Amino acid sequence: MKRFPKDGDGFRSFWRIFAAKEAAWKALVQAGVRVPDGAYRLLEFDAELNEIVCLPTGDRVRAEFAEDDSDKLHCVASLAAAPAVVRRGVARLAAGADPSTSARESLIESLARERGLDAASLAVGEREGFPRILERGRWKDWSVSLSHAGRFVAFSYIAD
Repeated sequence: MKRFPKDGDGFRSFWRIFAAKEAAWKALVQAGVRVPDGAYRLLEFDAELNEIVCLPTGDRVRAEFAEDDSDKLHCVASLAAAPAVVRRGVARLAAGADPSTSARESLIESLARERGLDAASLAVGEREGFPRILERGRWKDWSVSLSHAGRFVAFSYIAD
């Protein structure tokens, strides 16, 4: 497998690989596949296929780079057998804003728009250690992800 894309920038290539492996690790863990914390050497990234292989299990994870420019890099991974429709967003964090709250609000706004729901009926909670959506107090089985770093917040979810 190819380890570094031919972009002439080893630093940028390193972070693309790291982002892909981190997204794959999150997707695998949410799917119930046990990958030890920090064991990124057990995940191999193929830049040409945008695919990560979990070496112990053989599971393949598809990577999508939602944002990739000189300021930010965000990757979403999906284990879906058929290509999934992944909605995602990256936003600049407002000065003084709480990153976790901002990421959750961005996710809720996007979900409400996508599904034609009242944003006030949605909330983000945590279930089994992962972010999950509540609609009118009931847990939804929607795959969601939140992240933030530096000046940016990001969210993603798999659309039905």
